[in-house]
Amino acid sequence: MKPYLNKQFTPAIALTMALTLVNFLFSCEPQYKVIYPKGKYLQTPYIVESDKSKDQVWQNIIDFFGQKGIGIKIIDRSSGLITTDAYRMPFTYEDSKGNLVDKGAYLVISKIVSHGFNGATSTTLEPYYVTAEWNIIIKEENGKTLININIVNPKYSDISRTNEPFSTGGCLSTGVFEKTIADIIK
Repeated sequence: MKPYLNKQFTPAIALTMALTLVNFLFSCEPQYKVIYPKGKYLQTPYIVESDKSKDQVWQNIIDFFGQKGIGIKIIDRSSGLITTDAYRMPFTYEDSKGNLVDKGAYLVISKIVSHGFNGATSTTLEPYYVTAEWNIIIKEENGKTLININIVNPKYSDISRTNEPFSTGGCLSTGVFEKTIADIIK
């Protein structure tokens, strides 16, 4: 005697069950949404003018980096170039209105939100790290010292998603670091 199920179990039913199972398994995977910063942030180098000599400004910046534990990758006094090592930066996100959550952060980054299975609670994925380098060029012009400050190579990574760093275009300078440099050299 054959079980009742075997009479009803056709290839079409088997295929339907397999597709339903595959659909269920894939719907369990969290979905990610990237929310880019909306505010206006530095898109060009920040330029500061000082009455101090180039040597004074140079020394103030070197001292500042030393006090903050920021390593220097390139230092070329003749060209006025200082480039830092990749440095873990204080970062923040924007709130729903486009305002910085932490107004003292150096960088604002895209928020990566994970939506779980069947509309489960959304969570913001915290980056494992956020790094960038600073380029500073110091030069004398018309009796003044000009300092050009800009961020380069911003990267961040969420270890739970990937070991590879990424920059989604949503890792921008808030201007706080640049204004700090401006304050110490004026």
